[in-house]
Amino acid sequence: MDDQYHIIGQIAEGNQLAFKRLYDMHSKAVYNTALGFVSDVQYAEEITQVFFVIDRGNIDPNHFIAVGLE
Repeated sequence: MDDQYHIIGQIAEGNQLAFKRLYDMHSKAVYNTALGFVSDVQYAEEITQVFFVIDRGNIDPNHFIAVGLE
């Protein structure tokens, strides 16, 4: 979990590779969860993309809550 907070801090500093690493770590789980809710592959892909880009530039690592990212 500490590694994820470090990655989030790097993302907050604008590190694109850190964002890719976080995406690679969790995109499959986000996609599978979305697919379970919507039962539509295309919509689940869109949800996954939105999940990772909302307020990406406004990440404050001091206020980030990692839920279920273990």
